[in-house]
Amino acid sequence: MKIPIWFEYSLKDVYLSSHDEENLKRSQDGVKSTYETFEKHPELFTSLSAGVNGVLMSDGMLIRFIDNPTEEQQMIAVNQNGLAIKYINNPSENVKLSSVKNYGPAILFISNPSIEIQIIAKDWFDRQPEGTQV
Repeated sequence: MKIPIWFEYSLKDVYLSSHDEENLKRSQDGVKSTYETFEKHPELFTSLSAGVNGVLMSDGMLIRFIDNPTEEQQMIAVNQNGLAIKYINNPSENVKLSSVKNYGPAILFISNPSIEIQIIAKDWFDRQPEGTQV
């Protein structure tokens, strides 16, 4: 069974937010309880797209762990991090546009970008301060 991304993300939160042994133990118990519930009743979590969307709002690159993300999830991911387009199969034109508007170099991960996308990428580069490494 593939570990759900929200569970993996929760483990990172436990690690990052735990400053003492007691807090760490309490956090680990909470994550363990949630994962045990997932194992017993995965159907309870299939409609939690809001949870997935929240994770993507925090780190768009995590879209690589989502099988067949919706266009909404793709948009959230590329708006958070334009390079998330790298992990999206067959993105829509809107997703491509948002990705490049957010981060011009994302054009490198778009096959046959339209003229509009090329212009947006150029505009993005033109707006960067001279000497900025991207």
